[in-house]
Amino acid sequence: MKTEYETLILTNKNGQRLRIYKIEDTDDDFCIGLEGDGQDHFYFKASEAEIITEAINKTVDQYS
Repeated sequence: MKTEYETLILTNKNGQRLRIYKIEDTDDDFCIGLEGDGQDHFYFKASEAEIITEAINKTVDQYS
């Protein structure tokens, strides 16, 4: 069985919704950004996901 997630939405206690999704009709292009804010989102390739998550973890870990 294979599980696929086309969109993931995280909602914080203030009601902000962070959306991470695969861009339609592409092989490995993704996007992340606040849902409904009308601003540009951050586009990235699947191969860059680990770099992004590592950077988030390093930033958060230094304050933990």
